[in-house]
Order: sequence, then structure tokens, then C-alpha cells
Amino acid sequence: MHYSGIFARIRQDKGGPLNDDHAQGMQIKSMQIPLDGVPSRSENVVFRKIENEYILVPLLSTSADVEAIYNLNEIGAIIWEHIDGKKSLREIIGELAEEYEVEPEEAERDVLDFVRDLTGSQLIRMS
Repeated sequence: MHYSGIFARIRQDKGGPLNDDHAQGMQIKSMQIPLDGVPSRSENVVFRKIENEYILVPLLSTSADVEAIYNLNEIGAIIWEHIDGKKSLREIIGELAEEYEVEPEEAERDVLDFVRDLTGSQLIRMS
């Protein structure tokens, strides 16, 4: 498992790269996520697999509000599918480490980075 590149945000309007706010990105990366926390998917996002692509599409009130879709790689899709609103991050990490035969520390790092990004994008929430 490797988090790098698990998901990329894609502009719909021009298809170009995003102008990420560096300060906001630093806040998200330093966000503390408790392993006993339970992630749940936002009700305002749809997950789809189209051929070999995995995408998250935010559902917003008007089509003018749509700024981005999220393209997940295979590992990101696997993590997303484990987020069910019932299992803690600790449980998800344990399942992934065992299922994919990776070190628990590597699974933890990848899952936490992914969860930070999705939380920062309001695609999941923690309880």
C-alpha cells in the first residue's frame, strides 16, 4: 500500500491543475486524527467505478456549485470502501494490513493521510 497519489482533485471547468492554498494544506497535514475515531462518508458524495477509474462526485445544490471531482487510485478506493461509519480507523488499518500483507505502520500512515485529505475536503467526517 502506498498513499502517494491515492486521489487527485480535478477541475471540471477547465480541466487544469488546482491552485491549492498552501497554508490550508499544511493545516490538513498536521490535523490529529484519533485511531479510535470512526470515519463516515458524507451523504453529499457519490462513489462510482467507471472502467478502471474510481471517482467521488460531490452532490451540490446547483450545477454551478460543482468545482471538482475526486479520482481515486485502487488503494484509495479500497480505503474508501472500508469506511462504513461503524469501524474505527484502528480496525480499518488492521484489516488492510492483514488483507494486503503490509506493515501496520505503513497501513496506518496511508490511511491517516487519506482520511486527513478527505476530512479536509469534507468528503468524510469523524466521530
